[in-house]
Amino acid sequence: MRSLVKPCDQQQQGFNLKFSAYYYRSAGARLLAHQLKQGCNWAAKCMANEMVKLLPENGILIPIPSRTGKATSNLLIARHLSSQTGLPVCNVITGNSRESIYQLKKQGTAVQRDFFGYRLSSRAAGNIILIDGVCATGITAGAAASLFSVRPTLVVHSIL
Repeated sequence: MRSLVKPCDQQQQGFNLKFSAYYYRSAGARLLAHQLKQGCNWAAKCMANEMVKLLPENGILIPIPSRTGKATSNLLIARHLSSQTGLPVCNVITGNSRESIYQLKKQGTAVQRDFFGYRLSSRAAGNIILIDGVCATGITAGAAASLFSVRPTLVVHSIL
């Protein structure tokens, strides 16, 4: 699979986006995403294998929390990426437990960045690399990116 890079508007999103697949158009991307959501370590490893070529040579891997407010499946991906690259994983973002964005969109509810309640549990400095399995609108990643004084890179497996 070839790597894809899509720059995002800094004022809207606040991060640089790199991704390896399209959720609906890339073979197997949707299946991997659903398996990852169920906590499948194999899916996390497959995603990491496709994402690793997108990573810079140095940086800190920071998984974005799930709707529980803690990094779960994205932490699995980050750990697999770390084992392949030697880059450190810093699980420093926590947030509020919340409804899924998919459900909120179905209900017609608008979501703002402060909805996530993201905060840093400790400081992270250097080349920040946010890790996410799937990116739909970018609002979750944007909320995470807003915690840092430097513009991070979001490395994601697939985008919608």
